[in-house]
Amino acid sequence: MNRTFSPALRTGKSTDSTLPQLNPAALGKGMLAALLLIILGSLALAAAYCFTTLTTPTAHLLQFAVLAAAALVGGFIAAKSAGVKGLRHGILLALLISLLMAIFSLTSGGIMPAALIIKAAVMLLCGALGGIFGVL
Repeated sequence: MNRTFSPALRTGKSTDSTLPQLNPAALGKGMLAALLLIILGSLALAAAYCFTTLTTPTAHLLQFAVLAAAALVGGFIAAKSAGVKGLRHGILLALLISLLMAIFSLTSGGIMPAALIIKAAVMLLCGALGGIFGVL
């Protein structure tokens, strides 16, 4: 069996010198989708809290679910738009959303580090899963 290799393969060098990098436009699409989902979900929960007998602990749990869903959908859209590096796009998107959430927590009067860390960890996991599913 005669195998012929290209000169690039024999020298151990790749012919493609550009590796796929982070796509800021795809990340922006994912951020826009995630922020839109957070805003719409928060408005729906606020209306439900005001006009129904929804309790505060249940509302907090549902807001937690809205954040997780936003990270999942945003990571999916960012990775789908980029086409490559889904895990990286999903995690970075979740980090950016967590950073925005921390900034808004600081400006609204106080920050609860334990709750913020738990939310950020869940959003990182959901963003990573969304990014992985986005490139499949």
